[in-house]
Amino acid sequence: MVVVAVALLASCDSQLEQPSGTLPPLVTVAAIEAVNDPATLAVIHPHDTIVLPAGARRLTSADVSTTAYVVQPGDNIIDIAKAHSTRPAELLAINNKLSAPDVLRAGERILIPRV
Repeated sequence: MVVVAVALLASCDSQLEQPSGTLPPLVTVAAIEAVNDPATLAVIHPHDTIVLPAGARRLTSADVSTTAYVVQPGDNIIDIAKAHSTRPAELLAINNKLSAPDVLRAGERILIPRV
């Protein structure tokens, strides 16, 4: 088993399927629930620790259909996510190039999951 920070849980989605190829499987919410005490998952906070099944990996842009978005002046991750019916955690997960997610630059291209 692999112990990780809670930030990974936000990028998991029970609706996702394993992509084709040789990539390790995506972790599902059910799989996380199966290897953790339910009381631990009832309320989670940043920096809490949870356990993921062995072989789990982070969500990447290759796992979902995406479209490009050009950041506009004043944009932030929360507003972009709301405007595109997604969650900030999903945007951060598929845009792992964002070294400082609270700092977006106008003109920067990010990926948005298609609904």
